[in-house]
Amino acid sequence: NNHYRAMLQLAQMLEADEKHAEALAMLDRFLSETKSEDSNAWAIKTQVLMSMDRPKEAAAALERILASKPNDKKTMMNLASVYMQADEDAKAGAMFDKMRAAGLLTESKDYETAFRLLANLEGRERDVMAVIDEGLKKGVLQPSYEMYAFQGATYYAADDIDATIVAWSNGAPLAKDGEM
Repeated sequence: NNHYRAMLQLAQMLEADEKHAEALAMLDRFLSETKSEDSNAWAIKTQVLMSMDRPKEAAAALERILASKPNDKKTMMNLASVYMQADEDAKAGAMFDKMRAAGLLTESKDYETAFRLLANLEGRERDVMAVIDEGLKKGVLQPSYEMYAFQGATYYAADDIDATIVAWSNGAPLAKDGEM
């Protein structure tokens, strides 16, 4: 047990020293020899793979973590972000849809991450608007100039001019420089 703990610590130190290939080799050896499903080891592997600009493999590692903790909000958020980096936009959107359906969007940062990520997905403008509206109705998102500017731009992109005017009108009094 001490040997394997030392291997995991060594992998972390190698990653900290930016020796990504060596860290990955150590992690793979650890995972192979222990047959471990330890989420900490898989999280380290995810970090190493992201450092090596290998987001598809990092996503697979995060999927393993999520399999053992199916409603872990932090893992789901990270996985959605990694999917975006891996150009797997549909999977990223599906992850946020799953989180929203499960009621896991509970903080303003959750809603902000969700609507900003969804805004980068083609054809998801209506979902962006729904997420913002939901966050505002629940009182989780606080009205701000930036939020209304984003909302208005999203409505504008979706050709909903009336809603664009409402969003930007709501944001105008909150603008510090009168630029809305």
